[in-house]
Amino acid sequence: MKVFLDTNVLVSASTTRGLCADVLREVLLSHDLFLADCLVEELKSVLQGKLGIPPLIVDEYISMLRADAVFTKRVVELLSAAAASGADIFVTGDKELLALEKALDMVLVSPRVFWETLKIKTTG
Repeated sequence: MKVFLDTNVLVSASTTRGLCADVLREVLLSHDLFLADCLVEELKSVLQGKLGIPPLIVDEYISMLRADAVFTKRVVELLSAAAASGADIFVTGDKELLALEKALDMVLVSPRVFWETLKIKTTG
């Protein structure tokens, strides 16, 4: 499955153990991760600026993501970047985006719904 993870999911995955870390690990292991340069810039800003994580650690995290992700070139904003990447699903914690449920031929789901869907597919 082609999966586009939103900035808030990647921030949570890198700063806490839990659902978002599990989602990122599963996507990296079993699916195609799609990202955009605008997302990486936002991620870097949040991790370094708002959370005060040292630049070396942030750069290593971003390098790991870049090594395993497919990047879309045409980017105006995050949602259109995800659609341009060809993602099937957009995983986000943003309540306004989640209210859309579907946009630009992608399903928008929370990390919890994505995780539960993966678990149903692997056990059922």
